[in-house]
Amino acid sequence: KEKEENEKKNHKNKLETTKSKKLKSKNKTLGHPLEGFVSNELFMQIRSQLGHAILAIRQEHLSLLRLLVLHHPLRFKYLRPLVSEKEVEQDFFLNVSHLQLHRRTRAFIRLTKLLNSSNDGGGGGGE
Repeated sequence: KEKEENEKKNHKNKLETTKSKKLKSKNKTLGHPLEGFVSNELFMQIRSQLGHAILAIRQEHLSLLRLLVLHHPLRFKYLRPLVSEKEVEQDFFLNVSHLQLHRRTRAFIRLTKLLNSSNDGGGGGGE
């Protein structure tokens, strides 16, 4: 009986070690345990609300998207040129839903320029 119990414990330890190794390797590829959640669920939620009829909801989701771009630069590298930490007037996310029409207009002009420069091989700019 004692031998059987030892074998069961050894088997259980091996299973736990295998699970632990799998979790560790998964976390290495994702960078952080919440990376998968951020990459999938949260981003999909933001995308679904950007066209919401209520301005305040759109603004909050744009702010959240801006934070994701700033804090997850590898995941959202294609959106990084739209953010400017130094110059508020240059930040697409801060201006695209601004109350003043000229700020919204400038945001879309900047987006157009970035898209044109990336299509021309310019890389999209940045700050």
